[in-house]
Amino acid sequence: MHNLEIKLSRCVAMLYRIRYYLSNNALRSVYYSLTYTLQYPIGVWGRARKTALNRLHVLHNKVLRAMTYSSYNSRVSPLHKNLNLLKINDIHILEIGKFMHNLHWSRIPVNFDHLFNSVKQAHSHATRAATRGGYIWQLASTVKGKRSLKHLGPKIWDSIDPSLYDI
Repeated sequence: MHNLEIKLSRCVAMLYRIRYYLSNNALRSVYYSLTYTLQYPIGVWGRARKTALNRLHVLHNKVLRAMTYSSYNSRVSPLHKNLNLLKINDIHILEIGKFMHNLHWSRIPVNFDHLFNSVKQAHSHATRAATRGGYIWQLASTVKGKRSLKHLGPKIWDSIDPSLYDI
């Protein structure tokens, strides 16, 4: 997490320096290239405690404010909406959803197959969850368990409209 914070704070400083020389589209491209370090491993660090993620949220908000020339205390929700950018939590949910989609279509290494059991494997009869291609949720009573991939993956997959499974 500390290395990620260092990278993101460097991105903030760089964006504040170059924003006067670039167009909005160029700034957006720089944003995507610099924040890719956030998106790629988010499945791992996105499950961290909220207190650990708070510093990353603050730095991400600074990046958005730098891109839009906003003041240091401006609200970031309108900035996300105007720039059509996802918040860090939404990026985390998206990446887990993409992982589950790849799992559903067998596009991930076989090492992950044992983590999730489909409802079809558990029931010999047709159930609503089995017919829509659901996975069995791992029960979790602790915060750490509720943030685990074995719990979040099926939960997020079940929240997706089944008509989008084939995309």
